[in-house]
Amino acid sequence: MLRNELEAVIWDMDGVLVYTNEFHFQAWSAIYRRFSDDQQALARSQFDSVFGMLNDETIIRLFGKEKATADFIEMVSTEKEALFCKSIRGRILPLPDVPAWLNFFQNNGQKQAVASSAPQANVQAIFDELRLWPYFDVVLSGNTSPLLAGKPAPDIFLEAARQLEILPSHCLVIEDSVVGVQAAKTAGMACLAVTTTHHTGELVAADWSIDNFGDLQPQTMLEMWKRHTK
Repeated sequence: MLRNELEAVIWDMDGVLVYTNEFHFQAWSAIYRRFSDDQQALARSQFDSVFGMLNDETIIRLFGKEKATADFIEMVSTEKEALFCKSIRGRILPLPDVPAWLNFFQNNGQKQAVASSAPQANVQAIFDELRLWPYFDVVLSGNTSPLLAGKPAPDIFLEAARQLEILPSHCLVIEDSVVGVQAAKTAGMACLAVTTTHHTGELVAADWSIDNFGDLQPQTMLEMWKRHTK
């Protein structure tokens, strides 16, 4: 295997394969208004600061450590995800040009994985809705294992590479969150950032960034990869 050969593409899900941010924001807003002490609306800045994190960490940050007992976290997380899964039915679509990228990498021989902080129920609902299963060799969710720390820790990306049987240095991560980019780079992987949820300036740790998948063709991505790894 050549040193500069791209063997696997590891995708984040929310904001990368599919734009679910508003569905998540609406669900978290309803939950926050119900369970917060002041019952105020959830600020967009609060949501943006936790987007991409595991539910446990999100709940701790939104409601505080004292309130976020294990029972509280389980209750809030369950209710939030039920709201989310109900809201996406018949309403979500893959991001523009994502199907073309998925087909290209599959036909070109790259293995593909998803490494998402979302709970398994969310991943299942989205994959069933969009019929994404045939594209992926490995699908990891935020509750794949309690031993895996959430992003920005590199654990979920390293676990994806392990299950794919690919060296981290031969993997490309596609991410949209700050913590996801940090996790990819800590894992020793190249990272392509998509500015669906954050500005380019917030994603400077990524190797490349695009505003949407139409801005960069998959074949061009492979050429950039080869230049990057020389």
